[in-house]
Amino acid sequence: MVSIAKQQVVQVTLPRRSSRAQFFELLSVVLDPDMNVNCRRIHFDFSLVADWGIGAIATMSNLIEILRKADVKISYGGFQTCPAGAFLEQTGFYQRYLDNDEAFRRGATRHMLPLELVDYERSHAYIENRLKPWLESALDWEEGQGASIEVCMKEIFNNIVDHSMVDVGCAIACADPKRRLIDICATDLGVGIPANVKKKIGDVGDGRAIEMACAQGFTTRSVPGNRGEGLHTLLRNVVDLNRGEVLLFSGRGYVIKSRLKGNETLSVGTNKIGYPGTLISITLDPKSVARPQVEEAFEW
Repeated sequence: MVSIAKQQVVQVTLPRRSSRAQFFELLSVVLDPDMNVNCRRIHFDFSLVADWGIGAIATMSNLIEILRKADVKISYGGFQTCPAGAFLEQTGFYQRYLDNDEAFRRGATRHMLPLELVDYERSHAYIENRLKPWLESALDWEEGQGASIEVCMKEIFNNIVDHSMVDVGCAIACADPKRRLIDICATDLGVGIPANVKKKIGDVGDGRAIEMACAQGFTTRSVPGNRGEGLHTLLRNVVDLNRGEVLLFSGRGYVIKSRLKGNETLSVGTNKIGYPGTLISITLDPKSVARPQVEEAFEW
């Protein structure tokens, strides 16, 4: 996948499929164990990319933004033979990173809400004016059906400020017709959940640190209105209320909680390779999303 020359030029042939193992391998080559960039120039070859999900797009966006902040010179190639060219265009990745003309940014389609960098100050407007209308249109939801998901996304952006110490995150969403599932993914470039949790409670494993951050009432730093309910609310609304799945990757830790296949499962652990910042991925079955409660009229 990767080769490094003495002059610190990294050549990366991106994988055909977006497996977690392959992307963590990519991160380990571009970033050192302390999550610092270890190259001056990098070339990404997309010629083999065929079967990616939006989690891979969000991870690539996160990595590119990190490289840009470190003034790394980035080049791209292989699009003429890339089997996933149409997908890269639909996600907005191609337009954001390969076509600098803002006028040609792709708008939302029925199946895709394209990649967007969202700062915290306008995150609620993004949810109200972009994500919520897209969900209702793409999935033919009745009014109010996506209310719990709306709350989740607001808590994700609260988490970006509360745990990651940055004000910008990237968001993307997809209604996958083949899997018949909704995927919503958000990432940030911050210090990560484990690093911030350890400042408060001392040295614990990264997976355990994320698990603690998901506990009700736990917080390390509050923004107005945030009382340590964010990640707990996210898990409760997605998994308990809507029988979905949440994946959290941050630092070397991860928490995966799911009810997509019926019984609830929880996985907490530590990877050998770290994730820069935080990735939060939500997966939902549209048929399982809770409908709004309708109050019956009270009559004397």
